[in-house]
Amino acid sequence: DSIRLKEFVKDVAKEDAVFGLTNKNEKQFIMISDEAHQKPHIMPVWSIKNRAEKVRNQDFEECDLIEIEGSVFSEWLDKLRDNDQAVAVDLKPGVVGTIVSPQKVSNELSF
Repeated sequence: DSIRLKEFVKDVAKEDAVFGLTNKNEKQFIMISDEAHQKPHIMPVWSIKNRAEKVRNQDFEECDLIEIEGSVFSEWLDKLRDNDQAVAVDLKPGVVGTIVSPQKVSNELSF
């Protein structure tokens, strides 16, 4: 898990961009849940655009891809942390991946 987070952070630092999924005509990343009865509380994010596209095409066809810069993502992490929400880092198709606390991501990022 920490390896995936480190790779994510390295890629984000290089591109200064984070990719996510958004509902059509919205300007915010979607939230998902890992249990059917739970309120959505996990924000899936990707450090590389084609990874995000692959998951979108398989699991979230109704969504659009959206890109934000690293500094904006950093602000979002603070809000997620304050709301006790989580971040899913570089999910793979089938919605498989690493879920971490926003604070953990924030600690690793350098901006």
